[in-house]
Amino acid sequence: AREVLSGLAERAVAAASKLPFREAFTGAVARRDVGTVRAHTEALAPHPEALALYRALAEEILRRTQGRGKEDEIRGILTRG
Repeated sequence: AREVLSGLAERAVAAASKLPFREAFTGAVARRDVGTVRAHTEALAPHPEALALYRALAEEILRRTQGRGKEDEIRGILTRG
């Protein structure tokens, strides 16, 4: 797991250093991958503190990447999940 997370972190840092901040966001919420966001919230449901953190981070990503679409649908999942 550490190796995988390390690779993700390295790519995130590289994107942040090369792209405009708004475009550097990656992940299911930034891609508007509704199915994955739903799966994440379902998997985190038994862990309320982790789910609360996921929701807060997802909301911040939505705020910073407005205009990519599906914002209302993802917010609906976040509030139900």
